[in-house]
Amino acid sequence: MTLIQSLSNDYPILGLFISLLLYLSFYFIGNLITLNKRVKNIVLKISNLEYQNTLIGINFIILILFPLVLFLETSKNLIIFISVILIILGFIQLILLVLKSKIFFNYYKSVSYEEILIIIYIFLYFIISLSPITHADSLDYHMEVSKHIAATGNFPSSLNNYHNLLFGSGETLMALGFIYNSEQLGNLIQFSGLLSLIGIIRCNSENKFFYSIAILSSPALIFLCSSPKPQLFALASNAFVFSIVFFSKQFKKLDKKDLIYLSFIILIFIINSVNIKFSFLLSSSILFILSLIFFYKKKFLLKFLIYSIIVGLILYLPFIVWKYHYWGGDLINYFISPFPNNLQGIDYFKNYLIGYKRSYSFFDLIIPKNFGSFTNIIGITFLLCFALLKLKTYVLTKFIFLSAVYLIII
Repeated sequence: MTLIQSLSNDYPILGLFISLLLYLSFYFIGNLITLNKRVKNIVLKISNLEYQNTLIGINFIILILFPLVLFLETSKNLIIFISVILIILGFIQLILLVLKSKIFFNYYKSVSYEEILIIIYIFLYFIISLSPITHADSLDYHMEVSKHIAATGNFPSSLNNYHNLLFGSGETLMALGFIYNSEQLGNLIQFSGLLSLIGIIRCNSENKFFYSIAILSSPALIFLCSSPKPQLFALASNAFVFSIVFFSKQFKKLDKKDLIYLSFIILIFIINSVNIKFSFLLSSSILFILSLIFFYKKKFLLKFLIYSIIVGLILYLPFIVWKYHYWGGDLINYFISPFPNNLQGIDYFKNYLIGYKRSYSFFDLIIPKNFGSFTNIIGITFLLCFALLKLKTYVLTKFIFLSAVYLIII
């Protein structure tokens, strides 16, 4: 292992190759999961499998890694073992891709110019995701926490750096790369979120080209794909759930076993989103309420509530208990805030995080103030707001209501 780390330092291309193998292993695992007919049928109702396999695989790996790092003091060797297994699976997936390359190129010989443009866009974002980490806060705590996990097998519990209060389960994934001094894995995880979003858009829109280009043209994606902060991944996981509960007419014919699988997919995805980045608590909570309505209509509400309690106790509560154990404060407070309310200066830190360079107006989301803020805007993606007017009245009303609730709470 030390030899590989040394070689990765001397030859950065090796570290990049390891990140790619780990990324391919996530796809391999997602592909195995979607071999289950019920899971496959659920995914196919909202997207092509190829777009979602990596997202599904990553969500599954988080379920294994996160509790290990939280509570097992000797998890370092286990994490190394898991990383080795994943690299082997990545090699297998790479071989499978090479064997299928002829079919792949034959298929894309017949694609339209519009499809080629979308492929070029996606490829360029993929190239961006291969770049080294340059974002200041990513270097400060995302990378620092991930390296700490890779070195010790545990999260940092020391409060010497208040930014460490902001870590989540996403750092456990990045740590798999830092075992080998490979830093691009976090960016590639972000890229998997972009692929997932494009897959959902292309399956659920009439004009696939317009909506795909509208999303891909957003300058904010340059920022998101070049950063290991797993915001785009969590956003895509929630978008996956949103497309299930919002466009629920696609899920008319479901038996009880289908509903059980659907329950666990929804709960795992939204809880993983919160564990990855606490700011997704609001959107995940709204999605949970929509899920309650969805399962009520399916006459499956009681069972879904029972599953919610079980999954919440297993996936969400442990992180809260960990924070309370190491940082003290109020246990209940951790359900609604990532910060321990007993620490001196914590209010100043929160105000700093919330207020730092936040003098934006609504128009600053569309037109940049200066060249430095170009990747903070959504750009022409704003036009999608007008495209919403084409939705059926009851769907548009529901969408506007949910958006209003979200903005009011914020």
